[in-house]
Amino acid sequence: MLFRDRADAGRQLAQRLTQFAGRPDVTVLSLTRSSDPVAFEVVETLHPKGNAVWNATVILVADGIGDAADTIAFVREIRREHPRQIIVATPVASNDARYDIALRADQVVCLATPEPFVNVGDWYAEKETELVEWSTA
Repeated sequence: MLFRDRADAGRQLAQRLTQFAGRPDVTVLSLTRSSDPVAFEVVETLHPKGNAVWNATVILVADGIGDAADTIAFVREIRREHPRQIIVATPVASNDARYDIALRADQVVCLATPEPFVNVGDWYAEKETELVEWSTA
C-alpha cells in the first residue's frame, strides 16, 4: 500500500477510527513531529472532545512504525496517567512492531503491514521535505 502523503494516510486512518467520533472521553496525541499531519486528519474527522489523559481513551497516532521501541516507551508513559484505554493508530507498520505494540496497548489500528519493511518514508509517494530554520545574527 502506498499513500500519496501523510495527510492522505491520516484521512484513510481516520475512517478506521470513526467509532470514536465526537466522544467526550477521546484524546488524540501525535507521537512525533512527522506524525502531526496524520494526527491532524484524525482530529479533523473525529472531533474528539477530550483534553486530558486521565480516564480517557487515548489514540496515539504515528505516521508509521518500523521499530516499536519509541512507541512502547510512549505507551508506558501514558499508562502512568491512568487512561481508560490506549489505542495506537498508524497507517503502516512492520509486522514485528505491530505485534510488540499489541502486547502493550489496548488496541492497534494499522492499515498495512508490508514486508520487507525498511523505512516509514518508503510507503509515501510524496517524500517529506526537510524543514530548515534560518536565523540571522
